Amino acid sequence: MQNNTNSSTIQRIPFYIESGRDVLLSWCHLPEKPTNHAVIICPPVGHEFINSYRGLRHLAGGLAEAGLTVFRIEYQGVGDSSGLDTDPDRMRNWLKSIEHAYEFVKQRGVEHISLVGLRMGATLAATLAETLELEALLCWVPVVEGRRYIREMLALQKTGENAGLDVDSSSLEGGGFLITRETMNEITSISLGQINPQKAKHVRLFNSPDMPVPNELIERWSSTLKNFQHTSLPGYADMMSLPHHSRVPLDAIQQITDCLLNISVEKKEISRTPFLALEHHQETRFDCYTYGSSAKESMDAGGGFPVAETICRFSNETLFGIFSQPLLRDGERKPTILLLNAGSVHRIGPNRNYIYITRQLLSMGFRVMRMDFLGLGDSVHPNPAKENDPYLPEALENIRDAIQYLKGTFWRAGNHPHGVMLRRVCVFSNSAAPE
Repeated sequence: MQNNTNSSTIQRIPFYIESGRDVLLSWCHLPEKPTNHAVIICPPVGHEFINSYRGLRHLAGGLAEAGLTVFRIEYQGVGDSSGLDTDPDRMRNWLKSIEHAYEFVKQRGVEHISLVGLRMGATLAATLAETLELEALLCWVPVVEGRRYIREMLALQKTGENAGLDVDSSSLEGGGFLITRETMNEITSISLGQINPQKAKHVRLFNSPDMPVPNELIERWSSTLKNFQHTSLPGYADMMSLPHHSRVPLDAIQQITDCLLNISVEKKEISRTPFLALEHHQETRFDCYTYGSSAKESMDAGGGFPVAETICRFSNETLFGIFSQPLLRDGERKPTILLLNAGSVHRIGPNRNYIYITRQLLSMGFRVMRMDFLGLGDSVHPNPAKENDPYLPEALENIRDAIQYLKGTFWRAGNHPHGVMLRRVCVFSNSAAPE
């Protein structure tokens, strides 16, 4: 399968979904002729979210090429969405994020919705399939037992600086992401075999050849679900490698696409207008807080400090970024901080650190843009063979384009900050500031 997520027939529209006090960054991959069957991709969390980001973007592109309208979502406290690792009720908020996306898509005239989930995303999707009407539920290497997942995170922690902490500690740091005791307790209660995704008309379980086969789950779902199948998909391990080494699982994407296309749905073409209108949902405001005070303390006090974020597409819409500014201190004349990709990690940075850095800078009155270089994250390279290269020669030109965009869009008369400061984390920091 040759997957080109930059096809001229597919429109990629980033937008925000409001979810109570939070906002969720989402993407719509819109085919030329959308039908009444849409797919929501439910990603993993933690380091698996970062590692799979490229692969799931290609999955969305492949499904859209086949004529399906596809939505990628980022849960509360994950990716570019609002929230922190220390937030309470994380599992419940992740589930609510998918529910909000489901209702958001339904409101745009879509009759049939399928969920495709990877790892924790698959487990969340299966949980919701107990109550939400779904055309299909596709679970790709789901988290079957929460206790085992926490043990995996503990094993990862023992390879890092916090190796001395154990499972009885107040928190653990698996793959560079904080998991509080409350969240650990929520995750350890997961047992997928106790979940009956009965509201999904079709259920598919995809295993990986290099992962244990969940035989008990397969036996249970085979006996309780009317239309259940399981199979093994290739390419999982390569997709979940560190971003610089990750590979797009083209064969797996093709098999998932075929699976959804073979599902019997009475398809009819629907208007593109409600989806094109998502471009009006590219600015948002929310109350932001930092690790300086706990999430619970901030919430009890009525929230953090207000910020505004704007989705940015520039350089003929090939480059993508998110511009953040504080609303109570926007009169301070400070430099705008431009955060550049660390290696091949997309704009949230290693371990989501760019989000935390951004929010700390916002609390100090700085404006910040997080951007993706061409070929990284959501700055899709026109030549797929050149993507995922952190040493791309266009990097300096991308920085110039970003600065010109900031000058023309956000620096108005009488409101000029004192220049731009470039920041980039890790050994790949070879892009100097252009003259």
